[in-house]
Amino acid sequence: MKKIIYLATILFLSVGAFSQVPQLISYQAVVRNSNNALVTNSNVSVSISIVKDSANGTVVYSELHSTTTNANGLFSFSIGTGLYASGSLSSINWASGVYFIKSQIDPNGGLNFTITGTSQILSVPYALYAANGTQPGNNLGDMQYWNGSKWVIIPAGANGSTLTMNNGVPTWGTGSVTGTLPSLTTATPSSITTNSAVCGGNVTSAGSSSVTSYGICYATTSNPTTSNSTVQVGSGTGTFSTTVSGLSANTTYYIRAYATSSLGTNYGNQVVITTLSSQTLSSPTVTTTAPNFLNVTASQIISGGNITSIGSSAVTSYGLCYATTSNPTTANSTVLASGSGTGSFLDTISNLNAGTIYYVRAFATNSAGTSYGNQLVVTTETEVGNEPTVLTINATASANGTVTLTGAVTDNGGDLIQGVGGLWDVNPIPAYRSPYMTASLVDGNFLNASTDTFSTSITNLTPGTTYYFRAFASNGWSSTAYGNQITYTVPSNTATYKIGQSYGGGTIFYVDGTGQHGLIVANNDAGGITPWYNGSYLTTGTTDTTVGAGATNTSSIIALQGTGSYAAYVASQTANGYSDWYLPSKGELDLIFINLTQAGLGNMQGNVYWSSSEYDVHQAWAQQFAQKNYINTYTYYKSNSAFVRPIRKF
Repeated sequence: MKKIIYLATILFLSVGAFSQVPQLISYQAVVRNSNNALVTNSNVSVSISIVKDSANGTVVYSELHSTTTNANGLFSFSIGTGLYASGSLSSINWASGVYFIKSQIDPNGGLNFTITGTSQILSVPYALYAANGTQPGNNLGDMQYWNGSKWVIIPAGANGSTLTMNNGVPTWGTGSVTGTLPSLTTATPSSITTNSAVCGGNVTSAGSSSVTSYGICYATTSNPTTSNSTVQVGSGTGTFSTTVSGLSANTTYYIRAYATSSLGTNYGNQVVITTLSSQTLSSPTVTTTAPNFLNVTASQIISGGNITSIGSSAVTSYGLCYATTSNPTTANSTVLASGSGTGSFLDTISNLNAGTIYYVRAFATNSAGTSYGNQLVVTTETEVGNEPTVLTINATASANGTVTLTGAVTDNGGDLIQGVGGLWDVNPIPAYRSPYMTASLVDGNFLNASTDTFSTSITNLTPGTTYYFRAFASNGWSSTAYGNQITYTVPSNTATYKIGQSYGGGTIFYVDGTGQHGLIVANNDAGGITPWYNGSYLTTGTTDTTVGAGATNTSSIIALQGTGSYAAYVASQTANGYSDWYLPSKGELDLIFINLTQAGLGNMQGNVYWSSSEYDVHQAWAQQFAQKNYINTYTYYKSNSAFVRPIRKF
């Protein structure tokens, strides 16, 4: 087993007077592999946590470091300078209990932490503080200073007096304290809409004191201050950006960045914007679906489209337009489709001429106008032959809502059979608007019902539901015939399931009281490591951490952030034959850890995984799966990268 040897070189570094809480902790360690050989001159990743009360106690602070071992296998860094994960080093009350430093190391420089160690903080800050020779004061307000060899008491000064340095000795006297406020500028706003704008600034200097908060203040009157409307963003120095929302349409706003320190608040330059009077109108986005060989005959074309965006308003009509000239519009011949006006659709263009070239485009119309999909060029068949004759024989059920449909071709219509299969629908007379499944050809020339049968398996049907089935067959004339209709009720699913069972594209990690429904986690991660946000800090409102909240959280995140390479969108992609995956909530991640990971199931890596539960505008909940004896969840900045493991319901 790999192990780590810790050196006795854990030092607290404080800033300012002796009574301040340490801000940094120097940390060193030597890494050895499973053969007790030093891991030298290598990039390693180190997750550091400060734990209270016991080695397995509460994590009060954690961060991540990427560092390099030297020729002796030694690495060193200061705790408090790593990639922030959770907690605040400066807010730890060192006098409130016993503290431990826990490290997790990936010797390969990734996030697969395989080396773990914990050391109690024994000498700091208590013993070192006492070793300085501190002594109690005599009166309220007494202070101490270091004279080079020991701490010396400074009696409290009179009310209104000021403390100044006199030859290295703090001395009370009269006068005023001077200092400088922070320096900053206001950025030019962007992405201005009817009710929001992206605003920001740059805190170029903290002045004489650290910046405790900065952000944006705004008003409909000139020179706004923090007494007007504000959006607080963070603290410290540097550039920042945030979305100011809740604005009124067609209104002029005055905007300034602000920064506050212990000496007061300063403001950047003023910028002025006017929100839009109305959103820009846009027409829908649509693509045209090409027909396959079963969808074109001498007199008809079965095609369709996919409405990927409705634009700025609801779609009022959509369908196919066609002509014998290029780029047809709705002024030419059209076939209107019906439905909700979103997603994919199919329709049949009938009464066409044989052997003729037709140009086909899908279209969609809203209040902003009509959009067209890509153009298809389709030639109808030149010869009209006889349709084949086909029978629908029966439908039989197998496991988990799967039905096997059997058919037979009794006459090929004078040409070789090109395709066979089955169609089904919950409504009578299923045709090519319905789902269909093709079967394998037996010999390419069906002639005899007793020998030329075929069957196809239809999956994901709903138990307890009645379906209408028809077999179909198409020959070389591109003539498609349908068999007789039969009805079949899929048996109700009486099977029960258990945690750890492989099912539905992954592994079951939760089952409800019926034993027939629950949650499945995919067996593999979705994509690589990704951030939680899609490039901007936004409040999604997905703060629900309970079991069952993941699907709603994921839909809300994607609706706000759109498509992109971020956790919720990556989790929602089709995998293992299913398209209903989503990013688990914090509670659902907990169940994966408790019910699978601790039992050695689920294939979760020893890494940080995102949940869909938001903590605030900048952070979301994540969980570290490297530690197997307790749930290690914490808030993680949305801009950080972590792993994604989708789940789905069944």
